[in-house]
Amino acid sequence: YIVYDPERHLGKQPLYIFERRGLHYVEIEERWLAGVGLGVTLWHGEYAGFTAEWLRWCDIDGELYLTGVELAQQYRALATEAQQRADEERQRADEERQRADEERQRVARLTAQLRALGIEPNL
Repeated sequence: YIVYDPERHLGKQPLYIFERRGLHYVEIEERWLAGVGLGVTLWHGEYAGFTAEWLRWCDIDGELYLTGVELAQQYRALATEAQQRADEERQRADEERQRADEERQRVARLTAQLRALGIEPNL
């Protein structure tokens, strides 16, 4: 059972965590909730356009789990990077095709010049 009291009406701390033991709830210090495989922590930052202290889920090492918005931003950033890499690869392929076309044209010109001189090139 978690009580988040950001205004500190209940005491000096903003976060209280209780564990059920038999018929009673006992306050615990541990922020890792092994029974559900989640941790809880306080985080100061911006969420939904407001900068404040927020209650956040975390892993056993205290690393924050991303919010839906953060996850979407991360996916968008990854998609943008992938698109940029794909665009760069297409540009490199286009440049390579252009170089190959120029080389074929150069070979064709040289072949025509040799034939004009009566020499049959062995290609």
